[in-house]
Amino acid sequence: MQYSESFLAFPNITSFHFHCFYIVPPVHDDDLARFGTTWPRLESFRVSHLVGEYALPNVARPTLSGIIELAQRCPRLDMFHIPELDVTTIPNKDAVPCTGHGARYFTIKTVMPDALPPKTDMEIATVLDRVFPDIDLEYARSVCAFDGREWKDILQLLEAMRVGRENSELRARLRGG
Repeated sequence: MQYSESFLAFPNITSFHFHCFYIVPPVHDDDLARFGTTWPRLESFRVSHLVGEYALPNVARPTLSGIIELAQRCPRLDMFHIPELDVTTIPNKDAVPCTGHGARYFTIKTVMPDALPPKTDMEIATVLDRVFPDIDLEYARSVCAFDGREWKDILQLLEAMRVGRENSELRARLRGG
């Protein structure tokens, strides 16, 4: 992000909130990696805009791989918000580390491209669940009232995964009991 280049000179940044009124800020995976490398103490990362339009051509969007890179470099990250996520490529779940990252406040306004096949939603949810198992789903749902349908569907899948995991654990305790 060319607009934030000068902030990279400050390695102790713990909160980065970038809000644009008239442009849609591009966010590249390389930017997320640089931010994470430069700001390892980062606790809050938020990029937003008021343009009101999404899926604009020639606007860079981060991918799941870029978000994972940021998470690996910033273990204290608790809040993450971006306007758009590019899911044209999804990392293989076997290649995604189970980091147990503690980020709780995690929101994405819209997932691009929209109208994803159901399998893609499940792949995205699986990757997010492996990396960010502590996402506060109530919070994510409360702030996405007007966001894209795809993100809401992914949140529902994350909730179903958690319920399934809890039921499996309960069943194992009852059998061992």
